[in-house]
Amino acid sequence: MPTPPVDHTIILGETHDSGPIPSGRVSGRFTLGSALGRGGMGSVVAAEDREVGRTVALKQVDPGAPPSQGTMLIREARLQGQLDHPAIPTIYDLAADARGAPAFAMRRVTGTTLGALLAGRRLAEERDGRDRVLERLLRHFAAVCRAVDHAHRRGVAHCDLKPGNIMVDDDERVFVIDWGVATPFGGDGATPQRRAGGTLGYMAPEQLDATVALDGRVDVYALGAILFEILAGEPLHPRTGALLDSLMSGRVDARPSLRAPTSGAPAHLDRLCERACAHDRNGRPSTAGVLAEEIEDWLDRMRDREALRARAHDHLARARAALADPATRHLALPEAGRALALIPDDPDATHLVRDLMSDDFVPPEAAAELTAIEADDDRRVARAAAWSHLGFLLFPVTLLWQGHASIAIVIATIATWAVLEALALAATRGVAPRWWAIASLVCIVAQSTMYARYLGPFVLTPALASLACTGALMHPRLRRPALVIALAAAGPLVPYLLELSGVLRPTIDIDGDLIALRSHVSALDPTITVVTLLAVAIAIQGVGAVIGLMIGRPAHAARRRVAAQAWHLEQLVGTASEPPP
Repeated sequence: MPTPPVDHTIILGETHDSGPIPSGRVSGRFTLGSALGRGGMGSVVAAEDREVGRTVALKQVDPGAPPSQGTMLIREARLQGQLDHPAIPTIYDLAADARGAPAFAMRRVTGTTLGALLAGRRLAEERDGRDRVLERLLRHFAAVCRAVDHAHRRGVAHCDLKPGNIMVDDDERVFVIDWGVATPFGGDGATPQRRAGGTLGYMAPEQLDATVALDGRVDVYALGAILFEILAGEPLHPRTGALLDSLMSGRVDARPSLRAPTSGAPAHLDRLCERACAHDRNGRPSTAGVLAEEIEDWLDRMRDREALRARAHDHLARARAALADPATRHLALPEAGRALALIPDDPDATHLVRDLMSDDFVPPEAAAELTAIEADDDRRVARAAAWSHLGFLLFPVTLLWQGHASIAIVIATIATWAVLEALALAATRGVAPRWWAIASLVCIVAQSTMYARYLGPFVLTPALASLACTGALMHPRLRRPALVIALAAAGPLVPYLLELSGVLRPTIDIDGDLIALRSHVSALDPTITVVTLLAVAIAIQGVGAVIGLMIGRPAHAARRRVAAQAWHLEQLVGTASEPPP
C-alpha cells in the first residue's frame, strides 16, 4: 500500500475571541467514550447524548492547551453551526466542559476518508474496474463541491480542504469535516483576514500572504488539487522539500493526462483541473458550484454513454450469434454497424466491422449486384477484344498481297479471326458462353503459331502473345492465371521448339553478324514486308491503347474509388490498431 503523504497542516495566525459560551453543560449532558481522532487543536471522542439518546462526536481542546486553541474551537463551532447542508456535520451543542474548556458536539460521521480511498484505489480498480472507481470518486468529489459551495454562499471558506478531511460513510454519503481553520469572507472585502491556515499541497498561494483578503477561491484551488489527485493518481505538488517552491512558483503542470499519461485520466477534464489550480485566483472558476456542475455534466454524459454502450454490446452479441449460423450470417454486419453507430470508438465494434467488411462472404442481397458488375466487366472486355481482333485481318491481307501465299494459312487465319470476332460480339451482347475468353486465347495462340511461320517466332509473335495475355488476365471470369500465361508463352516457344527438333523447317539463320529470316507461308517483297511490319507495329500499339482505354483506365478509376471509400470507412470505424481486450 502506498505510503500516506506527510501532513503539513499549519496555523498562520491568531483569531479574535468569539464570545462567551455556557459552562457546565457538557459534563451534565454527554458521557464520553472512546477517542475518534486527533487534530492540531484538540481531540475528538465519541460521546453519548443522554438527553436524546444518540451517539455524537465531541470535539474538545487538550488539557494545557493555550487559550487561542479554545478560541479557535469556539469559532469553528459557530461557523460550522451556520451551515445547513447534508454533507456538513450538524452542530448540536457548544459549551464548556468540566475543566471550563470549550467543547462542541456534532453529528458523528463514520466511514473512510477520501485519502484512504485514494491510497487503496489500485485494489478497488482490480475488483470493480478503473472506470467505475473513477466514476465513484468523481461523484464523491462533486458532492464535496456542492457542500463547499453552500458554505461559500453563507460567506465561509473551509481553508483546509484535503482528502483527509473528506469522509465517505458506508452508504456512500460524503461529509466535509474539520472546519477548524474556516474563515468568514464577504462584506466590503477590504480588510485582509488576520488568520488563515491549511495544509501545504492543497493550500492556495494567497493563503501564505497575510495581506490578501481570502475568499472562496482558496477552496476552489484546494478542490482542484484534490481533483488532480483523483485523475492523475498522484499529488499536484511533490511531498518533499520542494513543495513550498512548487506552490509559490506557479509553474506546476495541473493537466493530469500529461503529468500521468498512463493513469487513464479523461483528457476532457484536464482544462477544468488546470483552471481550478491556476496560480492567479482570477483565472480559477468563480465558485465551487461551477466545479460541481462541470463534473456532474461530465458524469451525466458518461452515464448516457454507458447506456449506449450497453445497447451497443447487445447488438454485438446479436452480430456474433448471426455470424455463427450460416443461415443468418448476412445479418452480422448490420448488427455490428448499429453497435458502431452507437459507440463509434468501441474497439469490439470497430474490429468486428473491419473483419466482416474484409471477409469474402457475399450476402444474398449483394450477390445479384456483384453478378451484374461481373457481366458489365465481361462486356467491356468483349468490346475491347472485338476492336482489337480487327488487327488480325492484316495478316491474311499481307499474305495475299505478297503472292505465293499458303492458302491453308490464309484460310486458317481468317477462320480463327471469324471465331474470335464472333465470340467477342456475342459477349458484348451477353450471349456468349462463359468459356469464351479461354477459347479466344486458344485462337490467338493459333494465330501466333501461324505468324511464327511468316517471319519467325521472335518478330511479331511475342508482342501478339503479350497483348493476348494482358487482355485475357483482365477478364473477370478467368480464375487460372497460370494457364493463361502458359498458353500465351506457347505462341512463340512451340514453333521455335518444333524448328529446333526438325519437325518444322527453320525460319531463322544466323551467320556471323547476320540474322536471316525466311517465310514458309508467302513470298517476301521488300516494300510490302516493310509496310506490313510498320502496319503491324502500329496495330500492336493501337491494341495496347484500346486495352488501356477500355479496360485499364476504368479499372484504375474503380481502384481509386475503392481506395477513397476505404479511407472514408477507416475514418468512420476508427483507426485503433490494438486488438480488443
